[in-house]
Amino acid sequence: MTGSGGRHLPPGGRHATRRPISADIRAIGVVRCAARWLHSARIVPSVLHSMLVELFHTRPALAAELLTESAGVGVAGGAWASRGCRLGSETFGATQLPEHHADAVVLVGEPVAAAIVVEVQLRADPLKQRSWPVYVTGLWARHGCPVYLLVVCLSEPTARFCEQPILLGHPGFELRPVVVGPERVVAVEDPAQAAVRPELAVLSALAHGGRAGRRMATGSARDPGDSARAARCAVAAAEGLLTLPDQRRYAYLDLLLSALGAAARRALEEWMSQQYEYQSKLFRDLMK
Repeated sequence: MTGSGGRHLPPGGRHATRRPISADIRAIGVVRCAARWLHSARIVPSVLHSMLVELFHTRPALAAELLTESAGVGVAGGAWASRGCRLGSETFGATQLPEHHADAVVLVGEPVAAAIVVEVQLRADPLKQRSWPVYVTGLWARHGCPVYLLVVCLSEPTARFCEQPILLGHPGFELRPVVVGPERVVAVEDPAQAAVRPELAVLSALAHGGRAGRRMATGSARDPGDSARAARCAVAAAEGLLTLPDQRRYAYLDLLLSALGAAARRALEEWMSQQYEYQSKLFRDLMK
């Protein structure tokens, strides 16, 4: 598909209702100038963790969507997202464990019909697993409703570790986390869908095209089909972000540029170069 002057447009075209993007792309270009440095330096795990958690804080319904669409968990009372999702208290009663704060707690419905504990795990952590039963039983005691533990991982080895049942000793009393690793995250390749659910689109791009993806974690080569899908997810997410407020848009773009793998990042840079022709020779030189 081509636009005015024969300029190539990204897959899915432009949204008819979107505002002009020239100012957005100028600002994004500044971020892109630092992209090569960002990609060469590994993103600090604690920063990546915080930015992923922020996706759920910004859009609590993302937790319900992952449970139903990615993990296939049947939910009490029907579709959760339509019943309204909000954040709840992430603090639980004092224990001897060093950590007793969940990454996010999402309450569904009013009155509360269900609760979701969201944990983002970037590595295997046996001590963290000891905290999860505290979160689940604490929420059940607080609200008296079904409680689900959703663990989100960006690598398959970490996902497999987190899927292990947690045996508490009492007969029949074990906790089996609902784990969504990169293979279970839906691939958002449509820019229109990304604009409606930008947080899911960002997570999709990171799951299918991030450095911590399944094959990158195991050291084997990516299948060409995986690389193509990673590129489509990255471009769809970036185009969907153009409809967001500035601060939120640039934070998500920074996350993508910092954590995407080489194939997805190249596709994102190519998409950016198609959106805006730089007037400054300095910028054109930097983009070569």
